Amino acid sequence: MLELRTLGVADLRTRDGAELTAVVQQPKRFALLAYLAIAAPSRFVRRDTLLGLFWPELDAEHARSALRRSLYFLRHSVGDEVVVGHGGEEVGTAPGLLWCDAVAFRDALAARNPAAALELYRGHLLEGFYVAGAPQAEDWLDRERVRLKELALDAARTLARKAPDTESRIRWARRAVDVSGGDSEGDEEMLALLAPKRTPVSSRPAAAPPGPAAPSDPDLLAICPFTVRGGPGLAFLSEGIVDLLATKLDGAGSLRVVEPRLVLSGVTNAGEVWTVARGRWMAERAGASAFVLGSVVELAGRLEASAALHGSDGTVIARVEGRAEGESGLFELVDELARRLLAARHAGSSDRLARLAALTTESISALKCWLEGERAFRLARHLEAADAFQRATDADPSFGLAWYRLAAALAACALIGPARNASARAFEHRSRLSEHDRLLLEAQHAWITGQSAEAERHYASLVTGWPESLEGWFLLGDVQFHSNPYRGKRVGLARPALERALALDPLHLGALTQLARIAALEGRSEDLAALVRRALDASPGGDQALGLRALAAFTLGTEAEQTAITRELAGARGLTIARTFSDVALYSGN
Repeated sequence: MLELRTLGVADLRTRDGAELTAVVQQPKRFALLAYLAIAAPSRFVRRDTLLGLFWPELDAEHARSALRRSLYFLRHSVGDEVVVGHGGEEVGTAPGLLWCDAVAFRDALAARNPAAALELYRGHLLEGFYVAGAPQAEDWLDRERVRLKELALDAARTLARKAPDTESRIRWARRAVDVSGGDSEGDEEMLALLAPKRTPVSSRPAAAPPGPAAPSDPDLLAICPFTVRGGPGLAFLSEGIVDLLATKLDGAGSLRVVEPRLVLSGVTNAGEVWTVARGRWMAERAGASAFVLGSVVELAGRLEASAALHGSDGTVIARVEGRAEGESGLFELVDELARRLLAARHAGSSDRLARLAALTTESISALKCWLEGERAFRLARHLEAADAFQRATDADPSFGLAWYRLAAALAACALIGPARNASARAFEHRSRLSEHDRLLLEAQHAWITGQSAEAERHYASLVTGWPESLEGWFLLGDVQFHSNPYRGKRVGLARPALERALALDPLHLGALTQLARIAALEGRSEDLAALVRRALDASPGGDQALGLRALAAFTLGTEAEQTAITRELAGARGLTIARTFSDVALYSGN
């Protein structure tokens, strides 16, 4: 019998425990098997239903061919006796040959055994799993995920309420809060069972921008901006320490770090102090089980840093300190903080510091240029970002992340030749990066060198393994947006990935811009107006600002507004004029 696990993981194994990775690594075919196992256990599904779910963008002939190839692949991988047909028009899984945890979970609840059901519920159904080009399959997955989550939540709450002793009551109440992720109204009751005076997890600081909560991942850590006290030359460290520590800590054993860009999207004012409450909000938003807050103080030229590792509820797990004789000792200071934080989290993790230290540049000037470029890149000032990243690579030619970002910035400026050269340099240094960053780099290299299908596969794999990856979701959507027309697919199929990115960062200018173009193409006037307004509010001086205003004017505006935009374009850069012309022609139909 095969074991299919979908609750908290995506895993398929034989009876003796051998992994069937070939199936799991193909998201659509794995999702097809999961659908047959979960939606229709011990019964058959019509092929027409599967065609509409998984290949809606194809005509009938090509969709049936795609289904036949997928079924052949599954039968070859898991056995002809597991995936079976009924007549010529129905497909299903054979009873007794494929065990699925989601089905076993439902069966345990039906047998009135909630404790056994919760033993199976190790996380939400295929959380973060993405089925490219199949919005109806995604909708089914979302609905089933919510339904199973509610069943698990109800089971845990029931067990907590009926628990015969304090220990059991606390255990099941904590399980209920873990399942809900802190975003359910019923959490107050469960938190009261844990500690009557405890502040509900769902509370957020008043100044925090909106964002979705995610299920807590025990191996995910959020590094929050530090408080910096010293000369103006150290101001960059407030946000820069997020990138520095993230690079050092990501990939240490099972530890993963929330993308710095996602954390920094929560910054509302430069130099603001991040409190424990704000750190809890960020951890909840990203699905992290812990977060780091800290400070850097300059005293007589010496840098003294302290950092505290907090649990997701705000409790202090450990405090660490580090010192450096001056700005030139910044990297040694970060090494010390990282080593102590790793030691506090897990004994022995500090053994990886030798490899982790190589993940970041040893040049302080290169680092400063890179951080300057990162800020410009987030604001869609791509020429400015490219200049900063170029200076970073000049200072340290082995700085792989700077080459990676330089390639992205150059590509955004339509400088494809130089972008390919930068991507090739980044590719040379990929072995120095964490797995997450290496996948991003390899996907970018495939995309820039014209291998769009390979790039899409890399990004889809990345967001399956790192569902909180803001950059992964955006770049997956960006590849689909640009390449779909050349593959006979609708541009609008890029929307789900772009909307995932925007849900993680409501101010993501790249996602706002591409979604605005899709809205114009699909004639969704209200959405277009709202998306353009949000993009201009976030970065009125960004590279895309004038083009977005033109897109809105020629799609929604009056003749007078169009004339004014045309006059303004006369003084714009050639790239801006060309991009605006293509946007208006392609997406507004004018």
